[in-house]
Amino acid sequence: MQIPLPENELNVIARAIEPNGFNLVFIKTNGHQAIYDTVVDFVKSKFPNEKIGEIKNVLEQNVSYTSFIKTFERQKEGVLFFNHFEEALNDPQFYPSLNIQRDYLAKYNISLICFVAQEDAIATCQKNIPDFFSFRTHVSEFHFVDKRAEIFKPLITFFDFRFSTIGGKTMAQKLKTCLSLLDYQSSDYFSNRNPTIKSRSDKSLILEECMLFKEAIISIDRDLTTVIDDRIRPVFEMDKIALLLKIGLVKEAEMILEKIDFKKETIYKDLICVSYMYSKSLVNFFKNDFSNAVNLINEIPSVDFEFIAEDFTILLYFEYCFLCFAGDIKKAIEIGENILIHNNINSIYREYNVHLSLINLNVRLGAFQKAREHYLLSDLIKNKLNPYNALRKEAYALLIASQGGSMEESLRQLSLGITTARRVFEPEHPFVGKFYYSRAQIYYLYGDITRCIYSLKKARKIFEGYYGNEHVLYTTVTEVMEKISSENVTQSPR
Repeated sequence: MQIPLPENELNVIARAIEPNGFNLVFIKTNGHQAIYDTVVDFVKSKFPNEKIGEIKNVLEQNVSYTSFIKTFERQKEGVLFFNHFEEALNDPQFYPSLNIQRDYLAKYNISLICFVAQEDAIATCQKNIPDFFSFRTHVSEFHFVDKRAEIFKPLITFFDFRFSTIGGKTMAQKLKTCLSLLDYQSSDYFSNRNPTIKSRSDKSLILEECMLFKEAIISIDRDLTTVIDDRIRPVFEMDKIALLLKIGLVKEAEMILEKIDFKKETIYKDLICVSYMYSKSLVNFFKNDFSNAVNLINEIPSVDFEFIAEDFTILLYFEYCFLCFAGDIKKAIEIGENILIHNNINSIYREYNVHLSLINLNVRLGAFQKAREHYLLSDLIKNKLNPYNALRKEAYALLIASQGGSMEESLRQLSLGITTARRVFEPEHPFVGKFYYSRAQIYYLYGDITRCIYSLKKARKIFEGYYGNEHVLYTTVTEVMEKISSENVTQSPR
């Protein structure tokens, strides 16, 4: 992929590597592959007779100092490009040897062009390889973000950020286990898990735990017919509202909300008050009123939190999701980082999901190194969350595509994720729809509009089947489809 870079800066690089002995150039970037490709092609065109060598991927090529020296010696002369040079410096054997051997390297008639992507990479070089770095002839800096990706709003299917450990690894296994649990009625487990609501039946709790939301709603309706104390009724109703919102029945949830007097004296009054405001914010969110959704979430901390089991981070998480959909990416990243700092109460699923979504958000700002850091952090906890490895594949696929990497590798990673998601969840689960949405984004970045639209239709069909055609996921995909279709018609020859 070729991109326009400042011609005057490219010419400065050309002068800095004139074939007159050893030259050392550092180019700081935000990690986009297109910058590397463009500089390489420029140098090749400027010096067509020079021998060109490349070290493209430090990690995949297992670059050590020994292998680097062998590559350098084989090069003998010309230009040697070293992409992601800062990753080689993570090897404790690499930079001391490089620093000591600078005079040996300087004997070669080679121009070594090192690309670095970390924010503090140049400072790290100055600190760790001061003697070698002093040989530099020039330092450049380029930054590129593919603005085309902005047409795709970040999608976070945040209701199912937690994948239950009950019932095995697939939805079919979970259903089978669910039925046996209903027979067993393990009340101790659920009483301990949710001590604030002891009157709700084990059946509805087990069904919700297994993500069988429609069945859980039916069970709560049955529970409501047995409620004698009206002070307890709002507890059941708030649970029902939460489940209705999980499957996209916004109007039905709003109708129940309107009938609840959350200021009335009830059992668990503080819990009801917070649940009411939280549900109200979700209703606003689903109606695409992101501003009110965020405002309501921000009002909740003024309420006594005595009964809120998952503490402040759950509210931060929902504000984070709302901001993502609203397109306030910088604020969303700030909230997301805050969640990771305060995430300390049995919410490893949320932590993992935030890391993965922060990859996408940082990519949209062109902060590819930060995105890579979150990818590596997610790697530390992935083995504890096998079902969520599918989402990690998706995040990695988008990272590759957004950096201008291989389309084939990006789609391969995503296909692995889709296969896992279809097996672990079910073929028409919203997570699978989210994967098709990401596949559309990848096709769009590589200019395949036909496959992009096809993937968007697949995603929208899944969201419609699961949530209905008024859900924010459905309307978001529709909006993206319309923009791309309109853009494509405008650019087509008449």
